[in-house]
Amino acid sequence: MKLTMSWTAALGAILLGALLLPPQLQAQGWVISGTVADALGSPIPQADLDLFSDLAPSVEIAVSGDTTGPDGTFSMTILDAVPAGAFSMQVEPPPGFLSTTLSLSLSGSIDVGVINLGSGWIISGIVQDTNGNPLAPIDIDMRGTNTGWINLTGDFTNAAGIFTITLSALVDEYRIVFSMATPTPTVFPLQLDDVFLFGDTDLGTIVMDPGFTVIGSIIDDTGAPLSGIDMNAIDAQGIPAELFNDDSDLNGNFSVLFPAGTWEASLRSVDPTATQEWVPHTFPLMVVDGPLDLGTTQMLPGYHFIGEVHDSIGNWVEGADLDAEHSATGNSITINNDTTDINGRFDVILPIGSLLLEIDPPLLGPVLQTVIVPLGVVAGAPVDLGIIVLPDGVLLSGRCIDSTGAPVGLVDVELFDSATGILYPTIHENGAADGTFSFAIDPGVYDLMIIPPAATGVAPTLLAGISVLSSTDLGDLVLAPGVQLSGTVAAAGVAQPDVLIEVSDPASGIIPAWGTLITDPLGHYSVSLIPGTYNINFTAPLAGGYDDHVETNLPLVNDLILDIDFAIQAPAGVTSLLCNAAGSTIELSWNNAEADYDTITVFREGLILGQLAGTDSQFLDSSPLVGIPALYEIMATRDGLNSVSSPCSVTAPVVFVRCDASPDGLVTIADAVTILSHMFSQGPISCLDAADCNDSGEINIADPVALLQFLFVTGTPPPVPYPTAGVDPTADSLGCS
Repeated sequence: MKLTMSWTAALGAILLGALLLPPQLQAQGWVISGTVADALGSPIPQADLDLFSDLAPSVEIAVSGDTTGPDGTFSMTILDAVPAGAFSMQVEPPPGFLSTTLSLSLSGSIDVGVINLGSGWIISGIVQDTNGNPLAPIDIDMRGTNTGWINLTGDFTNAAGIFTITLSALVDEYRIVFSMATPTPTVFPLQLDDVFLFGDTDLGTIVMDPGFTVIGSIIDDTGAPLSGIDMNAIDAQGIPAELFNDDSDLNGNFSVLFPAGTWEASLRSVDPTATQEWVPHTFPLMVVDGPLDLGTTQMLPGYHFIGEVHDSIGNWVEGADLDAEHSATGNSITINNDTTDINGRFDVILPIGSLLLEIDPPLLGPVLQTVIVPLGVVAGAPVDLGIIVLPDGVLLSGRCIDSTGAPVGLVDVELFDSATGILYPTIHENGAADGTFSFAIDPGVYDLMIIPPAATGVAPTLLAGISVLSSTDLGDLVLAPGVQLSGTVAAAGVAQPDVLIEVSDPASGIIPAWGTLITDPLGHYSVSLIPGTYNINFTAPLAGGYDDHVETNLPLVNDLILDIDFAIQAPAGVTSLLCNAAGSTIELSWNNAEADYDTITVFREGLILGQLAGTDSQFLDSSPLVGIPALYEIMATRDGLNSVSSPCSVTAPVVFVRCDASPDGLVTIADAVTILSHMFSQGPISCLDAADCNDSGEINIADPVALLQFLFVTGTPPPVPYPTAGVDPTADSLGCS
């Protein structure tokens, strides 16, 4: 049979049918009632009730009457228009009672009867920072010795830093962990161990120390990311920090919260199933007083060296300490498990190259000398060094202090033969944290050079002609106040390791024993000097073709940071560029690698889209190229020099409003007319996705019916994107021109 009905008649029929269709069953206006009581049936007032649909368990449904009265009863009215079905009702009682969750199937109003809650102990307190300010939100987690981790009620501090936890009444020793529940915490987690609880307890004031996030990435010798690498840290007294979530991820990245302070941080492989082991890496001493980026660290494959340490009469030497450095540069190598066991045995991991392995005797026992073993490390199976004998010696000791009598810890002590000036063959006679040093040597006459850490504020010193014919204690050695000269050496922005730096006296040209140093792998240098005027010569790398840099008659009265670049430096490009579609726009965001850009230019497909201030880090393209990939580039400029461009590519999606078939930005009966005209008279529609009112992937009579029911019957809105423009969440063959 032919279809002869006009589209206007069809519209009338559909409108009449839509008005006669029954609306969908909704929970709006239904009442959930009941009583909340304790285990004995006594009412619990002021219990809070929250309702969630199982279809959207993270979205709380709007209700009224969601608090129990003095008699424990409640009558909760559902305010949102949500479909009937399965729901969860959470009951959060006042302190002293345990929370619970009820599963409900709603098809109308319901009385859930009496909800009995168990009672518990109240654990309370207040959390503050070191300045006495309240901290929130602080998450409190508890683990019983016999119960494991516990599901708690009230386990977050409020705006005043106060917490009130309800805990099941179980006598036990508990571990209590306080941590800031934010993406960028400002305090370091605090862990209380062996807290014995046997009733209501006020923990008093909990003070959390400042904490800052340290980030970086780890790669192997081929540039591939290394995952599962563990971060460790110790302070100047050798006390380790209890770090959390401190392993690198699958992309080799780490983000570790450190307590504020000065730390020696190191990386080590901890995966027992790994087929390749990696040489641990230790960072230079770092001050953590704000967020810190350690950049990219390369870890090298390592290979086992084993052996035994004996004394001169063949006894095993337990507790001998092993250290290693590169022969050419003197750069130290981190070693784990670096002491001999009760049988004098050791097993250490070392990288490929020409190395010096130093074996120092234990502090207690017979006076034995250090031994240095040259090694040529190649890839392969473990190498057995056999028996290494530590010869007898005499002991040289002393203590370094400053002018106030305070100990100067971790000094580097070097010995030279007074007659020949030859360095005595030891590499690690560093002092302890309490300023003391002690090591065994052959009897003789020596010059003693003491180089303190730059951060101590004292200057190096040289003691000449010290006679050490038997064990000798030099007592307290007072180190004069000093100034620190430090900085970074680069060439065209690239850090320059192994740059020779010589500090000399301008009048005599003499370079003191501590005045010759080289930059570390990151181009850093640091030296302590007696206040005065100096010439400083930086020898440029031969391969770069740059001239040396010389600072003449440089006065050093206070600490000075002196950064040197052997070339005029173009700015570094921006980092972490992200291009994201946001509705009908494209949002660009990035990080400025340097703080002193003059301008930032945004390009799209090679054409300038905008020029921004050098401090900007966001841009919005409000008229993107819709439906096709577009290449965006960000370029920074400083002093007329441009950085390399940072690219990203993104496709701006087609956006529309569901049911706006006209399209005029409004959803009205005119859109139903437009859909019917398209169906029965081949009327044009520029966006079939918009005309697909029920998001079925087809245009048929159900679409105008759904629109008319929305407009005149149920008020149930169309599927997304509605009421604002957006992309189609459902894949189909429809589209927009």
